[in-house]
Amino acid sequence: MTPADRLADSLAALRDAVRQGDFTAFDRLSARLGTEVAALEASPPGPDTLQMLKSRAAELAELLLAAGQGLAAARRRLTEIETVRKGLGTYGGDGRRRALGPTPASTRRV
Repeated sequence: MTPADRLADSLAALRDAVRQGDFTAFDRLSARLGTEVAALEASPPGPDTLQMLKSRAAELAELLLAAGQGLAAARRRLTEIETVRKGLGTYGGDGRRRALGPTPASTRRV
């Protein structure tokens, strides 16, 4: 197996880890990628193989960006849920969330 083949396999493994949400595999796979890039530099592939590797790396970069955006959205949603759990809120005319203050004593049930 050539260094380019090993690098392609590692890129595919990282892609699969991202799709499966196996973020614990990132450290191991990133170390493996570093080793394989160094081996590839010692034995450069042809232009077609290099283009294929660049294409796979670009696809992986897009996937990682999307995964990061998804995680950020999930984090925001969890923050919203925690805010609602702690107290009541509503949305204003501008679309922004606003906390409702405590209920005035005169409107409380007796």
